[in-house]
This record gives sequence, structure tokens and C-alpha cells, in this order.
Amino acid sequence: MSLRNASFTKVVLGMSALIGTALLGVALIYLDLSPGIVLVLLVAGIAIPLFVIRPDVGIHLLISMIYVENIIYTTEGTGVKVAGGIILAGWLLSIAVNRRIPLESSPVILLMVALIGWLSVATMFALNSTLATVHVISFVQLGVVMCMFASVVDTPGKVRGVYRAIVLWTTLAAAHGLVLYYLGAQTTTAGLVLNRNVMASYINLAIGCTYILYQMSPGSGERVALLIALPTLLVALALTFSRSGYIALVAVVVLVSYRLAKTKGYVTLGALAAMLVLISVFLPEAFFKRVGTIVPSMQHQEETFGLRVELWKAGINMIRDHPVVGVGPANFTVALGRYGGRLPVIGKRLGAHNAYVGMAAEAGIPGVLLYVLLCVAAIREATLAARGLRLGFPMIGMEAVAVEICVIVLLIAGLTGNVERTKYLYIFFGLAMSLSRMARQQLSAHVANHGAEMTEAEPVELGVEVVR
Repeated sequence: MSLRNASFTKVVLGMSALIGTALLGVALIYLDLSPGIVLVLLVAGIAIPLFVIRPDVGIHLLISMIYVENIIYTTEGTGVKVAGGIILAGWLLSIAVNRRIPLESSPVILLMVALIGWLSVATMFALNSTLATVHVISFVQLGVVMCMFASVVDTPGKVRGVYRAIVLWTTLAAAHGLVLYYLGAQTTTAGLVLNRNVMASYINLAIGCTYILYQMSPGSGERVALLIALPTLLVALALTFSRSGYIALVAVVVLVSYRLAKTKGYVTLGALAAMLVLISVFLPEAFFKRVGTIVPSMQHQEETFGLRVELWKAGINMIRDHPVVGVGPANFTVALGRYGGRLPVIGKRLGAHNAYVGMAAEAGIPGVLLYVLLCVAAIREATLAARGLRLGFPMIGMEAVAVEICVIVLLIAGLTGNVERTKYLYIFFGLAMSLSRMARQQLSAHVANHGAEMTEAEPVELGVEVVR
């Protein structure tokens, strides 16, 4: 930010503070507002200027809120929504103050706009237009979150800060869940997240980020902290008793192992295998019984997997009858009364438990195609940035690998879960765009300094590993 812009920002924020204070006084004296509303206004008056100056603070607050939002929603509160609105308002106001949008045109943004546009069209044909409208608004918010991360997280250091926040908050949530489990207060380690499948997804993302951070970290202190966090995450994942989480963990291990093998990280691979074996020795018998039910439940369509199959059949019937616009965004549950047979009786609030079937049932085949293309475009951005591993900017390359792994894991989780509105999916979309932009800038600088001919980069030392 230039000196002129900084001065202008201070003037605008100072005037905003004075006007806000005056309006708050008027509200207290003449409008007789409730204490809750006054508190929200006061917090917004303090927080929004902070987020204008330091939008990265809002980024980290938003990540921490992900782990407690389900508690708020189950009590029908609006605290998380208000806080999220304040964070987004701070970022939008920072754009207005700086008079520029720190974003580049990207296929990810174009496809997100197209998806929101198609969902808006599908809303006009929805069985319940009110539910559909709220659903579309939620996608607009997710699009704003995606753009906020793409613009604010604009350096490799900030990207690592996001990964550290994911590992930190997930580890704390996992540790809290373990305490509740061993105290007998809960039957799983879902903890504050409340949903074991969602908790398992968060842990799998954190495990992927942990290994990438370990590869990049130059300091022994952070490496020790990551080695402490990893077994906590693995044990908590095992005790979620989430079968879909176990399957996603296999994908995480395969993807991480593939990348570590390419970077000669054999020591880390051996440590991963040893840790998995050691942890399995101390797990309760219930874990092994749960794992043993994965294949039989799929073969015989029993228990929750059998219920998912019934939901998928209902979704396929919806697609067959409404192939273009679907039954309407967020209307899957509403349509179960017509297509679900026995399901409405036992699952009034059931979703499709499959992101692709759900999107196709609610927004038609064009809707699910746009969603899949959006995911593919984000992975492509991350893959292009991951080329930095061999072009001489390995930090960006490794950070892009983490995005690849996490997005793929979420897409796998989408086979048995409703991940299409998971905040982390769009956070990683934003990071993919940011890393792709940084990689292009680094490449342009390299070409400017060394000419148009690009040769294979020399091995670059990264932590204790060597990346080629």
C-alpha cells in the first residue's frame, strides 16, 4: 500500500469510527435496541476496521469458526453467520478503501459464477423456492470466501500460515474430542464438530497439511510440534468410527506417499508407516470391528451404507424426472416425499449423502457438470503451481501439492457425503488460484532474469529433504 493510500485509509477509518460511535449513541438513546443488537454493532464497529487493515486476521478467525459452527446451527443461533458477515464485510470494505480488486481472471471464478447463475435458474423451478433461495445465497457467500482467500493469501508465508491454522485448530478439536470420548461423554471423537464424518474429513485435511508443512519446515521446533499433532490426529480419526473417513485416509496416505517418494522423502514415509502400525496396537476393539464392517456393509447394503444407497436411488429417480433443472437447490429432502419410499419417515433432514447425486438431483445435469468442472479447474490451477518443484521455487510447489491432496480428498469424501457446501473446499479453491498466480509471477521473474530458455532446476534443499 502506498503512503497516499495509507493516509487515505486512516482518514476513512477515522471518519467511520466517529460516524459509527454517533450512530451507536443514537441507537441506544432513541431506538431502544436490545443489548444483543447493540453488542453486535459494537463488535462490528471494532472488528470491521481491523479486518480492513489486516484482512488476514479475518482469514484466521474464519478458519477457527469452522470447528464450532455446528454448535451454533443446532441451537438455531446466528452468531457464526453474523461473525462471517462481519469478516466478509471487512474484506469488501478493504477493496473499496484501496479502490482495487486484488484478483486475476481465472477459470475457477468464471465457473463459480456460472454455477451460481445456474442455481439461480434452477431456483425458479424449485419445489420450495424459499429453501432454494437461501441455498443460492450460501453459494454466493462461499464464492466470496473463495475470492477472499485468493486475494488476501498472496505470499507463500501466508499460505503456510493457513496450513498451520488448519493443523492447529483441527488438532485442538481432535484433542477435545478424545477427552470427551475417554471420559465417556461422547461415543465418538466428533467433539464440537458434532458430526463424526465431518470431523473425519477435517482430520484428513489436517493430516495432509501436516506432512507438507513437515517437508517445508526449516526449524526443529515446528517439526516437533507437527510430530506431536500427527498421532493425535490419527487416533482421533480412528475413534470417529467414520468408515468414509477411513477410506479417505487411505487416499491421503497414497497421495502423500506418492509425493514424498517423488521428493525422496523416504525417511518421512517410513516414519508414517511406523506411526500407523504403532497407533493400531493401542486402538480399542471397537475400531477393528468398525473397519471390518466396511466391505460387508457395501456388499449387502446394510446399516448406514444401505440407507445411503436408498438415498442415491431416490436421487437418481429425481434426475430421471428432472434432468435439466432438478427439483431445486436444497430441495432434495422436500422431494423425498415423492421419491424416497420409506425414507421420509426416518430421515426428514436427510441429504443425498453424495455430492454428485445431490447436485444433479437439485440442479440438474448442467448443475453437476458445472460443479465438477469447477473442481477440475481448481485442481488444474494447483497442478500448474506444483510445477514449481522442478522449476526452482519449491515452497510454492509444495504448498500447491497440499491443495491438490486436500481437494482430491474432499472430492472422494463427496462420494458418500454432502461436501458441496463445505467451506474448506472453497478455501482450497481460493488457495489454488493464489498459488497459481504466485507461480506465474515467479516464472515470469525467472524468464526475465535468465532468458526464455528454461532448463531443469538444480536440486533445491527443502528442510531436511531434497526436492527435484
